Amino acid sequence: MNIGAIGTSKNYSGYHNNKAVPKAGTKSFENTVANTNKNIVIHGIMGEKTEAGDTVVGAWGNAITGTSTTVYKPQDFDENNPVYYMKIWDKDGNVTERTVNLNEIDPKNCNSFDMYAYCCYASDSGKNSSAMTNFMRSHAYYQGERGGGSDYENLDWLAVLKNIMSMQYQLGNMKGYMDYKDFFDFLSGK
Repeated sequence: MNIGAIGTSKNYSGYHNNKAVPKAGTKSFENTVANTNKNIVIHGIMGEKTEAGDTVVGAWGNAITGTSTTVYKPQDFDENNPVYYMKIWDKDGNVTERTVNLNEIDPKNCNSFDMYAYCCYASDSGKNSSAMTNFMRSHAYYQGERGGGSDYENLDWLAVLKNIMSMQYQLGNMKGYMDYKDFFDFLSGK
């Protein structure tokens, strides 16, 4: 069994089954992460263009809830009115499509999907290049602490980050603390 810490390059047991498989009837690929309980399909590859010219800026699968989310930057994206759109697949494969006005995201009160879209925007725009990574880590920490949870419930992400920062500080991991503090400061200034 491999054991590692967040932010290391160590492999975790069970993740050696990751593979890219051709999507039936297309030239694109879907990434499938296999674990002992279920397969999670990641729809789209970062940077991939849709037929309409929109760009995939985020593709995420949550093995705990069974959801898969893809975030798109529209071809006609306007920085003055930043709107992304998302497709969310539930554990049964049902798809929900929605738009997210990134100016309306409140890190103190938003669900995982909206926060993920905002972090895709922050990383893609260069406003905070590690936002997606820090979101994934903080999301995993939160779900680990709760033993699961729903991606649909609204959270105070600043409170989640404060808990993570406190843990990192108590463990003497100053690099981890500063990485999360940078993310916290970024979200606090939104």
